[in-house]
Amino acid sequence: MTGEYLGVGTDTVQQHTEVVDSGDDFVTVRYKDYEALRDSGEPFAAAPKYTTVVTYRWVGDHVEPEGRIPNLD
Repeated sequence: MTGEYLGVGTDTVQQHTEVVDSGDDFVTVRYKDYEALRDSGEPFAAAPKYTTVVTYRWVGDHVEPEGRIPNLD
């Protein structure tokens, strides 16, 4: 399905900071984790240290995330 738009992974706006790895059937990205920052009680200046990594893998006819997608609530 190269070049075909498949839609979005979540309806929640995410801010990824980098692509960590990729291959023929997956991409791994690092997201800002504002939920973890909020729960920590630290000031916004500490945001760069709050990240999470999610791998999106192509499985048959759809994409499945591996890991916790942050900022969904």
